[in-house]
Parts: sequence; structure tokens; C-alpha cells
Amino acid sequence: MSKKIEKLSMKEFVDGGYLQEVNRRFFHILGLSIDVKQKNNKYEFSGIWDFRGVTGGVRFAKDIIESEDFINKTNKIKNEMKTASADRKTIYDEISQAVPKSIEDVK
Repeated sequence: MSKKIEKLSMKEFVDGGYLQEVNRRFFHILGLSIDVKQKNNKYEFSGIWDFRGVTGGVRFAKDIIESEDFINKTNKIKNEMKTASADRKTIYDEISQAVPKSIEDVK
């Protein structure tokens, strides 16, 4: 049975570790960082920091990445990725959706 499709709240996106991991695994590598602000227990997207001029991209500070909360969020997302990857591999025979190498491959 399929789950009803809903929007993920910004609070869950942040508190669930998704923001942390999308930044750590993708945006930081490119020198970018999604920024979300919290005001009165409400979360809102506030922009994308651009550190592309910084060699090596962006990194979390040592005290942040070694915190229990950070490690727990990382492990939670790793487990979700493991399950989702297995499901996608079974359903689609791939994990990430393949993209043709060039437009000529489409024709």
C-alpha cells in the first residue's frame, strides 16, 4: 500500500537531518550551503550561501560534526538511504535516475 503523498514540513526537514545531509553530501562539496532560519519555532528557507570561491568547499565545524545530535541524524539518514536505495534498485534496476550522456543518445 502506498503512503499518501504530502509535503514535508521545514521543521521535519531540519530536525530530521535532511538539511544537514543534503548540505554535507551535496551542496557543501560544491561550495554552497542551504540556509534555514528558525523564528518562534517556525522554520523558513532563507537562502543559499555561496562559498564557491573557497577551495575545497564548505565543512561543518569539528564540534558540530562530532556532536551526538549530528551523528544520530547522519545515521538516521544513512538507514533511510539504505532502505530507499534497495527499493529503487528493485523497482527501477537503478538507484539514481539515469540521464543520457548527450542529446544524441535520446534520438
